[in-house]
Amino acid sequence: MTLIVCPECGGKISDQAKICIHCGYPLLKKVDVKEEGVISICKYCNEKIFLQDDVCHFCGSKIEKDWYKEENLCKINGKEYNLTPYIIGLSQKNLTWQESAQISKSLQVLTGCADCSKICLNIEKGEMPPRVFNGMTIDEVAKQVSEWKKSRENRIHCPYCGSTYVEKRQFLPHPCATFQKYWYCKSCHSRFDVIE
Repeated sequence: MTLIVCPECGGKISDQAKICIHCGYPLLKKVDVKEEGVISICKYCNEKIFLQDDVCHFCGSKIEKDWYKEENLCKINGKEYNLTPYIIGLSQKNLTWQESAQISKSLQVLTGCADCSKICLNIEKGEMPPRVFNGMTIDEVAKQVSEWKKSRENRIHCPYCGSTYVEKRQFLPHPCATFQKYWYCKSCHSRFDVIE
């Protein structure tokens, strides 16, 4: 086992690694160098091929020389990205969910698009990425979350479970008494008074 340099972040990683442990950049299982050139992955059968070959020796499909440069360009939120390394990384057999999530996260960080996990899920299913993809940015998601948290601050919370699924109720302890009001939590079925 030897150490190689990650092409994305420059960190040192094992040559056996499927993804970079530092940035999550997807790597080929093994990069083989021969006199003819570097091994890649056939886009039709996902088997290893040499880039200089004209035909895949496994499925017989014609290899388009620039498929790894042109066909996998995707315009994400108005900016073009080459998704070939992500397609290769997500096409690997026996990929764990942690490795898949790390690849997805690295694509989100690269593009700034929070919805990139949808693209990664489609790639894992064997579909090619779309030519154009518009999704929510990480900043838009963070803004939505902060607005949601602010809206929850002004609501009544159950002191036992923290739920906001509560309602105000009243009951009459006996016929001669006045109505007593309380809050009822529909999640944990507890009664409580709100201290203002």
